[in-house]
Amino acid sequence: MQPGRRRGSIGSQNALGRSRKKTPADLDAVLIGLVDRVTRRMRTARRIGRTVVLRVRFDDFSRASRSFTLHRATAETQEVLDAARALLATVMPLVERRGITLVGVAVANLENDLPRQLYPRIVELIATTVARGERA
Repeated sequence: MQPGRRRGSIGSQNALGRSRKKTPADLDAVLIGLVDRVTRRMRTARRIGRTVVLRVRFDDFSRASRSFTLHRATAETQEVLDAARALLATVMPLVERRGITLVGVAVANLENDLPRQLYPRIVELIATTVARGERA
């Protein structure tokens, strides 16, 4: 990793163990926790991302990953959770056949979360000030 270079993704994973079959409700609870942790870390780092990645490991230690790219970058928990749930639904037939021992969620294609409305607002304030005959 280069000094001063920011991460390309932020993620978290949870090992589930092999003790018992996980219900869809169990997996959803794990997914909620992972997405909450990831999006909280993103907001703290002032980062937003577009690609949601789901990784799973099956009982036979094989792995699968799925990803979905959102229309706009975000760090909103609900938007990332909706995408992660949809991705989990696509691998559920495999999970039901092969079992699951690990779930991971990451958000990639990160960028800095800069205030995007600041410039238009400043232009509007300057225009209003000038229209009133005041000094900008």
